This record gives sequence, structure tokens and C-alpha cells, in this order.
Amino acid sequence: MEEARLFQQMGKTVEESTVGFAQNDNQASANMFDLLLKSGAYYLIAQEHNLIKGWILIGQDFSTLKPVQTAGIFSLYVSPQYRSSGIGRKLINYALTELKQQGYQQVQLHVFTGNPAKLLYEQLGFKDICTLMSLKLK
Repeated sequence: MEEARLFQQMGKTVEESTVGFAQNDNQASANMFDLLLKSGAYYLIAQEHNLIKGWILIGQDFSTLKPVQTAGIFSLYVSPQYRSSGIGRKLINYALTELKQQGYQQVQLHVFTGNPAKLLYEQLGFKDICTLMSLKLK
């Protein structure tokens, strides 16, 4: 039930988190997240009275270059009316506790330049370790 409700917002979620780099396309976004779910990733959902306030998608990160058990935060979303209320921080802290209990030794995430969540990630101790660059071919 929750997954279906989340998938309805995936395009908007991806467009917002990529600061407009990716377009609002529910199907393409749902396909991307479906692959993660099939590989064992799962959602932690913040809700109250059947109202979803936010979610975080976590699981094993298979793209790591380090030889340690690495988890990924693949998506963090907080509904606009609940932003700056601490929900994002609570979701991340809960996820970090759970991932540590599962034996992961590090957690990685991708964040786009201009995404206001980057400040939260830095406050929680995440470090900038790479830069992804892009060039449009004409």
C-alpha cells in the first residue's frame, strides 16, 4: 500500500532531489527505484494518521570502491509542509542506527549541488568525496 503511494510521487521526488536535472517522470523514476527494491533496498516511512510525511530508501550499496560493507541512502524525501521540522534528520538517524545493527561499516549517498538537504547531510557527518560532472552533447 505505502509503496504504491510512494511510487505515485517518484517523478516529483527525483526532480526535486536532482534540483531539476532529472525531469518529473513517474514511470522512469519508479523503474529506477523498483530495481533497488528488487536488490533488497527498502523504505522507512514517517507517517501519522495514515498521512505520509516522508521516507528514506536504504539498502546495500553495490557501487562502492572500498572493501567494506557499505550501505546506501538512495532517496530521502520529506513532504514540503513538513520540511524543517526534523523529520529528515529523524529518518536518517533511524536508518543509520538500523544499518549499523545490520553490520554495515559505512553509508554513502549522492546529493546534487543546490539540494538543500546537503547541509543536513554535512551536519550529520557526511563528507563530500567526489564530484560528478556532466556535459550536454550537441
